[in-house]
Amino acid sequence: AAALADRDPERAHALTRRLRVDAERFGTPTALGMALGCEAALAPAEAAPALHARAVAHLEESPAQDELARARIALGLAAADRDQLHRGLRLARLCGADALAEQARAALA
Repeated sequence: AAALADRDPERAHALTRRLRVDAERFGTPTALGMALGCEAALAPAEAAPALHARAVAHLEESPAQDELARARIALGLAAADRDQLHRGLRLARLCGADALAEQARAALA
């Protein structure tokens, strides 16, 4: 959905809504957190931090630690929250997510 945001925003939002409905039906913390992260990526800047925070809350209950790292870093960027950036960086390093860790490092510099 995020890849379509610039070219076809209407389709990107439709895909995000579908992902959210499917995630709610599936009901796992991983699915819900990832769906909220996609929604946050397409949301207006003022709405994104709250959506990212909800994604983090779900992913904290998930075994998908790489997705939690991604969500923490996204929340840190959206809310200018250095604590979330640091927490995401530590987790990204533990997961071996080098590109994600570099994104957090650059934001903290």
